[in-house]
Amino acid sequence: MENILVLTDFSHSAAMAANAAVGLAIKLEANIILLNTYLTTPEPGGVLKCAVNRSDALHNEAGRLTHLINRHGAGSFKPGLKIMQEQGMLSANVEMVLRGNAVLMVIMGSRSKINSNSFYGSDIYAVINKATCPVLVIPDSQHQFVIHNLVFLTDMPTTDLNAAEYLAKLAKILKFDILISPVTDQVMVMDLLEADEPACFTGNVSKLNGDAVCLANLQGDNFSQELITVKQPVKTSVIAIVHKKHYLYWRLFNQVQSKVLSQHNKASFLILPES
Repeated sequence: MENILVLTDFSHSAAMAANAAVGLAIKLEANIILLNTYLTTPEPGGVLKCAVNRSDALHNEAGRLTHLINRHGAGSFKPGLKIMQEQGMLSANVEMVLRGNAVLMVIMGSRSKINSNSFYGSDIYAVINKATCPVLVIPDSQHQFVIHNLVFLTDMPTTDLNAAEYLAKLAKILKFDILISPVTDQVMVMDLLEADEPACFTGNVSKLNGDAVCLANLQGDNFSQELITVKQPVKTSVIAIVHKKHYLYWRLFNQVQSKVLSQHNKASFLILPES
């Protein structure tokens, strides 16, 4: 049985992400692994007390999610729920869980304000860099997670076809529409073979099953601003990209205006591993 790995720091944003994970687990017929990671408490004499508090908080959150699962009607798939609490860096513990379990997706929350206990900035990037499966990052502004429309941003290499096919299969199960938006501004100079890839990509995307998948186009340098304009007509629930250091992922997460977009946009981010 496959699992959805849910990361929690017991914050409001983590709880919203966990709620979304329950709905996805039921539809995808996957179990849930609820993981809390912590660093050693530096205050003398406070380690034991904090350990008890963390354990209580984890069991309380597990109980809350079990109640959500049981609220779904008869006939619905009931995900199993496993809890884990590990000391150390978040990304290292995520990597450990992924090695030992069949995980189809990692789900975590993000906040718009910096907090020492929040999933924010470097924590998110570190998890994405370690993940071998899709990572769904849900902002705290998205109080109820429902995928109506997903925008897939791509540089149109043929390696992104696997991601497009994965999204098409996910859309069939979860019932959402996909807008595939090629971003044509290349960071690196393409050779002749790479220059043929956009045409190959477009041709193969046209073969994807269903009317729910369509192509658009984002031109120019400031694609971050264009994302904002794309969001309005299609009411984007999720923005999907493939994690590739020197291509679109690198531009989105390393340009200042794009960091602002990813932290404050109401849409969630689905980061797909490179094939």
